[in-house]
Amino acid sequence: MQDTDQPRELDLLETIEKITATLDRVTPLTRDLEVVMRLGKISEEVGEVHEALSRALGHNLRKGHDPEGWTKVQNELCDVVFTALIALTTVSDDARAKLQERLAFVADRTLSLA
Repeated sequence: MQDTDQPRELDLLETIEKITATLDRVTPLTRDLEVVMRLGKISEEVGEVHEALSRALGHNLRKGHDPEGWTKVQNELCDVVFTALIALTTVSDDARAKLQERLAFVADRTLSLA
């Protein structure tokens, strides 16, 4: 039996591909509209990062300070990554290859600065 304190380890892209396939099966929307909604969902998740950050910093006096705020910021950042990967998987024939290609490009560009 799995220890409930330790999350199970999943392959990120394999799991995202399974989630995307499940969403594809259950959506009532047309393919084009589903693509639009998945891309738009990224903006929604980014907004949730900002909201969590605002609460973590106590920026909005009306809503107050959230002592668990940085954990929520981290969780929301993960949601942004997952949502973006689902969108990428939706619009790409090979999301894994595209992600590797882009990572190599960004790494080369950035690591050359050192």
